[in-house]
Amino acid sequence: MALQDDVNRLVMIDAAQAVLSGQARQLRQAAGLSLSEVGKACGTTASVIGMWEDSLARPTVQQALAWQTLLYDRAIARTGSYATVIRQTVPPVEAETTAEGALSAAAELHKRFPSWRIKPDGLESADSGKTKFVWRAQHAGDWAPVAAATAVELAGKLERIEAGLAEDERIQAAYRDGRGVSRR
Repeated sequence: MALQDDVNRLVMIDAAQAVLSGQARQLRQAAGLSLSEVGKACGTTASVIGMWEDSLARPTVQQALAWQTLLYDRAIARTGSYATVIRQTVPPVEAETTAEGALSAAAELHKRFPSWRIKPDGLESADSGKTKFVWRAQHAGDWAPVAAATAVELAGKLERIEAGLAEDERIQAAYRDGRGVSRR
């Protein structure tokens, strides 16, 4: 089996475990997310998310990855140490310490992801006196916002979301063309 197949299988196993244990619903509710918000983030509807949580349907690999990433990120964000942990693993860059750098990085991110509104929210760190940013992105559609501790992390998240959307569009196009439906 190829590495990508192994990774896809792990994503699906993790999603199934979260459903069977009830953790998926608990994480969503603890994060204050509605079924509709999760559905929009995963490119589907609230009723489909409810069916996933009730183990009546299964997501695609891309949807499972988006779903689990959203719930995991919200759970980490609630701990309050998320940004600190991320920043400790990434060397400081101008985009993370100055308003000018943040605006420049936001402009670059907007060029790469034109359907997203990118906004670095700054606050002064009590221990260092330096400005730290929380990076936020809001899709032009009615989707849940995406947040990250660094510009690099936000870019990675948006890349994964865009890749999942492109794959879902490819799958839907195959079904519309009749290639995704088996005929008996």
